[in-house]
Amino acid sequence: MGKYTSASRLVAFLVATASVLPLARCGKEYAPPIDAKYNPASLELEQKSQGSKEISQIHISGQLQDNETSLGQQGEARIYNPNSSKLLENLITKPNGDFEFNIKGDISDLILQARLLKDGNPISYIRTTKIPARDTSNLVIKTFSYDDLIKEGIKPEDFVEFIRQSYGSINIRVPEQNVEGVEILDANPLNGAYFTKEQQDILEKKILDPDIIGIYVNGRTLKVQKDNITNLFSGRHYGIDKNKNFITTDDKWRLVVPNSFINSTRNFAVGEGFNNGILIRSDQIIENKSGLFAHEMEHMLLFIGHTKILSEYSLMGDPHITKLDKPGLADKKIAKIVNNYSGEIFANVVGMDWLDETQTSSNKLVLNK
Repeated sequence: MGKYTSASRLVAFLVATASVLPLARCGKEYAPPIDAKYNPASLELEQKSQGSKEISQIHISGQLQDNETSLGQQGEARIYNPNSSKLLENLITKPNGDFEFNIKGDISDLILQARLLKDGNPISYIRTTKIPARDTSNLVIKTFSYDDLIKEGIKPEDFVEFIRQSYGSINIRVPEQNVEGVEILDANPLNGAYFTKEQQDILEKKILDPDIIGIYVNGRTLKVQKDNITNLFSGRHYGIDKNKNFITTDDKWRLVVPNSFINSTRNFAVGEGFNNGILIRSDQIIENKSGLFAHEMEHMLLFIGHTKILSEYSLMGDPHITKLDKPGLADKKIAKIVNNYSGEIFANVVGMDWLDETQTSSNKLVLNK
């Protein structure tokens, strides 16, 4: 009986000791596994990971340039969230126009706006462009300076209105960039009007002049074909349809056609523009007078119409009172815009407002989609 009692006491002692001493397995301390699902430390780590999802940082660098010189120049640049128009970051570029943004965000696109500065004052329109929200380097943003307009007494907002009146649209139409040449007819088969060889030579000289027609085609030199008896039945780029209208047979060529209409006042602009060429009164072809011819060529090559303003600076201002003999400052500037930004929205090229500021009714910003 006593022996049994001693054994029982020994077993009880061992059981009690096991509840407070660490278990040993192969001579090493051992602790039973803890289910991670219920591990407080693991749960806290998981919650922190979910609550602080890493936001990507986008690096964007490039240079702001004057469109007309292609030289880097100091200015202001801003980056926006296109979904909310929220300003994300803005900066003043380096003196040479270099800029660098580091943007945090989880979006697919960004809106970048920029304009040139001189002595801290704006001297250009605001250029607006959409860029992908990814690391980008060597980005070039070109803006159109209006400093030259101001020096000539033209208000920047008046030039914007000039564009609106010229085009009657917010979109920049595609210019005749595919035009290779101009054919100068010797005679009009519909009314018998004709150009002399000397008149054809005068028109050819104007077409090849980089300061006259060259303005409208971005400085390209067009081919000139002067019709005469030698190419009466071949080599011409036009025909006459059943309605007795001129039609071109090659969309890379345009026509200059002599006209016989008589006007009571010679000083009036008597040319008549049409899609594939222009009609010009032969008695209006004068060596040192290019205003009428350049006016009609501007209609044809740039697709722009008449305006009620800036007649002192444009052949399009008012064809009946313009005194210019060649493209003026407004003509040159609109030609550069049309040739470089066809298909875009005018307000994205010659904007007056920042996206996050109150937009003026005269030039409300409309972003490309």
